[in-house]
Formats: sequence, structure tokens, C-alpha cells
Amino acid sequence: TKDTVLHPLKVSRLFKERLNTITVEGELLADTSIKREYNISVWKPELYAAYLFWESLQKVGVRVIGLPGVGIASADANERLSHFRRMDSMVVNLNKVSDNLSAENTLKTIAATRYGIRGSAASGIYVVRDFLSSIGIDTTTFLMVDGSGVSHYNLLTTDLVVRLLIAMAHRSDLFPLYYDSLPIAGIDGTLKGRMKATLAEGNLRAKTGSIGGVSSLSGYVHTRDGEILVVSLMMQNFILSSNRYRFVQDEIGALLANFSRKKVYPGVPVTGYH
Repeated sequence: TKDTVLHPLKVSRLFKERLNTITVEGELLADTSIKREYNISVWKPELYAAYLFWESLQKVGVRVIGLPGVGIASADANERLSHFRRMDSMVVNLNKVSDNLSAENTLKTIAATRYGIRGSAASGIYVVRDFLSSIGIDTTTFLMVDGSGVSHYNLLTTDLVVRLLIAMAHRSDLFPLYYDSLPIAGIDGTLKGRMKATLAEGNLRAKTGSIGGVSSLSGYVHTRDGEILVVSLMMQNFILSSNRYRFVQDEIGALLANFSRKKVYPGVPVTGYH
């Protein structure tokens, strides 16, 4: 019946087994018209992409000798296909949809670009630490182990994030791209469906971050007076649905967007800030 309580769908990959096997659990009504989309990571994406390309070639009648594989190309190998994407568009895609693969690749790319060496997570983290140090952040106060933030070994504080956001706002060479890359509440990216019908909609711009038992939101919001505020919210160690915590974040975002330093007292004319 329509009133039947269903177990919600859960779509996942056998990531612990390092397999690209997708499992679907839960229940749906037979006549349901609800459509859902799920983003699932893949094991060895480079090999997965190679197999898709291999299959596509065969479908159009192109004969391919051998099976796809991953390795280091020989020195005399000829380049058949190349694809380039500007770093600024990568940053926008990374932040808007919170793409983990883009984050990991960006971390390695900045190392290769800065030092002309083969990109790696370790060398990329060195570049990040060097930048944070240049803007006055104590790099001994946090731990970074990857580019996407999916590891529970990453350790940082809201104070550090706030310092970073303030420093970025004062960098005229970096801030326009950085600000434009952040999801906009109620408009796009990971905040497309959040804070709608509030003063934060189309106003608050922030990066989300979510893993098991963790939900965060950090960015910028304009108040009623046009003042720009920096906000960083990090919630962790919870066992309930992350929706509860996102709801609180949205309430805080809407509250800050509605904030004004021009507090009006009954019978007292507004002559300035109180």
C-alpha cells in the first residue's frame, strides 16, 4: 500500500573488496515514479576508462588487439589522443560538485607544475603547506594526507579554515576564481537544493564536505547590510542521518544572511551601528 514503510534504497560499491561490483539494497513501490541518481566511485578509474574505450571501439567495428591494461608507455610510443583542460575550469568543477577525483588530480598537478617533477600526493601536500605558510598559517596545527578529504586521518580546525578564507578574500589575484568556484546556496553544485526561500539563497557560497559521521560547510555569506562574513561549520562523530546536521547548517546560513548590525530599538531612530 501507499502507507507501507519502506527501507530506503542504498546503492554502493564493494570498495573494501576493491571491486567494481555495484550492490543495490532497499525497497521501492512497484508503481513508483521517483527517479534517483547516485554517484559511485570506481576501482582503478584509469583501467575502467580504458575498458569503456575498448568496448566502444569494438561496437563500431574497430578491431583491437589485446586487452586494456595500465602501465608506463615506452619511450618510442606515439601519442594517438590527448585531452587538455584548463586548471581554472578544473577548480570550478572540483568545488561545485565536490569531485574527489578532480581534487586528487589537482593535488598532484600543482606539484608537477611548481617543481617540474612527477606529480604525487606527498609533493602536492608540500606545495599546499608552503602556500598556507606564506599566508601566515601555522602548518604544524593540521594534518593533511590526501586531496579530497575522504580520509579520516585528515585533521584540521574551523579556525584554520577561517584564516584561509579570510586570506583568500584579500588575494585579488586568486579570490575572483576561488569565489566563483564555490557552490551557491539554492542555485548550483552541492548546495543547489539547500537554503531555498531564505536570504541565503543566491547569496551564501560555500564548500561542503561529507564522509561517514562528518558534515561541514565553509565559505562566505553577505548580511542584510552587504557585509561579507566568513563561516566555517564542522560537525562530526554523529551516528544519525547527516540530513539533520545539514538542516542546522542551513538554518545558521539563513540566520547569518538575515543578520544586520543596524539593530532597531522601539522608539529610537537609527543613526548608525549599535
